[in-house]
Amino acid sequence: MILKLAIILFNSFLILWITEFVDTGIIASENDAKDLYRNYNIISVGLSVFFFPLCGYLVDTFKFKVTIPIAFLWRGLSISCFLYITDPSSWQAYIFCVCMLLGTTFETIACDALFNKNLPSDVRGTLNSVYLLFGIIGMMIFAKIGGYLFDQVSSTAPFKLVAVADYTFAAFVVMMGQMGILDQ
Repeated sequence: MILKLAIILFNSFLILWITEFVDTGIIASENDAKDLYRNYNIISVGLSVFFFPLCGYLVDTFKFKVTIPIAFLWRGLSISCFLYITDPSSWQAYIFCVCMLLGTTFETIACDALFNKNLPSDVRGTLNSVYLLFGIIGMMIFAKIGGYLFDQVSSTAPFKLVAVADYTFAAFVVMMGQMGILDQ
């Protein structure tokens, strides 16, 4: 579910966060905000071409109790740094936004690899369907909660929620690894 939060976070709340800077005059117009959002995505997709194989290699080379917490910590730290951005057109904003998007890619690859590695072949389709179903349910829940937080708390609140979820999940995986649960 945490992975699916990224779809709502980046497709809805990121563009809303950028557009908010039009009101303050930091960004000249809504078209400039859309261009900035488009640039974030173009750079992220361009870097993903090189990043996907690297993530796949890391996930295949190292244990999941190492790669999954690193992936979630990466995105959590990227979001935490992103929260301090005061100009979405700055080079720092580009770096942290791209790192958020690439961190999400790393999370997705690591979790999907773990999930698919341990699936018995006779129930693989069923369990993948359940996995996707819970992802969609999570997206709907996060869209409602994130929308409320965005409107009622602050434009960065949905990002903070995802960062906290990332840190919590990474800590949970580390604890499970320390207890030996992930060694089986």
